[in-house]
Amino acid sequence: MCIADIQSHCLQYGQAIEQYRACIYLAKLMHYTENYIAVLYRNIAWNYIKANRFEEALSELKKAEEIEKTNSLMILYYIYSYYRLGQIADAKEWISVGRKTLTTTEYRNILALLSGLVRSYGQIPEAKLIQKAAEIYQYYKELGDHEMILFYLDIVIELYEQKEDWQNAYLYLKERVSCTATYQI
Repeated sequence: MCIADIQSHCLQYGQAIEQYRACIYLAKLMHYTENYIAVLYRNIAWNYIKANRFEEALSELKKAEEIEKTNSLMILYYIYSYYRLGQIADAKEWISVGRKTLTTTEYRNILALLSGLVRSYGQIPEAKLIQKAAEIYQYYKELGDHEMILFYLDIVIELYEQKEDWQNAYLYLKERVSCTATYQI
C-alpha cells in the first residue's frame, strides 16, 4: 500500500492503480476488513480522477459504495466525477447527500466549491466561485499537501480560463509549474 501511495503522489497513476489492485487481492486473501477494501477502491477511484478517467472512477466508487454507503471522500469523488462527465443531475443528487453527511469544515468547503462548479456548469464562472477555489488551494498550500495543491490549482486555472481572464490564469499556471518542479522526486 505504501508503494501505491508513493506512486499516486508521484503522479504515476497507472502504476498506483495496479498496486492498489494487488492490495485488494491480498486483502481479500488475508481476510482484511471490508472497510479496508473500500479504502483501496476509493484510492483507485482517486487515481482515475487525477488521470481524468471519470467513467473508471465511477466504476470503482460503486464498488466502494457496496461496502461502505456513506464515506466523505466517496461523496466528493462522486460529485466531481459526475460534474466532469457533464452528468449534472447525478452530481446534484450526491451534493444533496453531502449536505446531509459531510461535517468537517474542510469537506464542507470542498462541497461548497463542487456545488458552485455544478451550479455554474456550462456558464462563465462568477468571481465568488473562483475565490472559493483559490481559498481551497491556499488551504492545501498552507498544509503543504502537494497532491491537493496541484489538484485545486488545476481547478483555479480552468475557472480563470473559462472566464477568459488570461492574466490570472497565467499567474496560477506559473504557480503550478513552480509547484510541480519542486514536487518532482
